Amino acid sequence: MNRRGFGLGINRRENMKNHIELTHSWKQTANIAIVALEAGTSEGKAIARAEIRKMSEILDEINATAKNEA
Repeated sequence: MNRRGFGLGINRRENMKNHIELTHSWKQTANIAIVALEAGTSEGKAIARAEIRKMSEILDEINATAKNEA
């Protein structure tokens, strides 16, 4: 990586000015993962599995917190 940003000749600071934050809902993320598992490349399938595991860990933490607060 060079000083101009990831070796692509893009100034990182300029790129951040044009950054748009996109956050998927749980439902959207699940649907994307399903498509990746059904029709994705081996890399896409691996990413989908990792995302599903990550989602389950987050939801387990939320459930544990809710149980402890009840």
